[in-house]
Amino acid sequence: MSFFSKFFYSEVIRVVDGNAVSVKGRHSRRLLGDVEDVCRDFGVSSGEIFLSGNGRVAFSDHLPKSVHQPLRNVMVAQG
Repeated sequence: MSFFSKFFYSEVIRVVDGNAVSVKGRHSRRLLGDVEDVCRDFGVSSGEIFLSGNGRVAFSDHLPKSVHQPLRNVMVAQG
């Protein structure tokens, strides 16, 4: 993902050392906990999730493709 395309997303969740934090927008503690659970299950310790207002989800290069769909599922279940 290009540096500039990140600015077009209205929400950002960052995973640092396995902990999910809301960087842009507001996210429930439950959603952040579910993101942490998925990352832990897949052995992911860092990365970013970008959410747009129209339901699009994008991922930083740190998140392997194998974790994209489980994270999308979490976003849909919470959203």
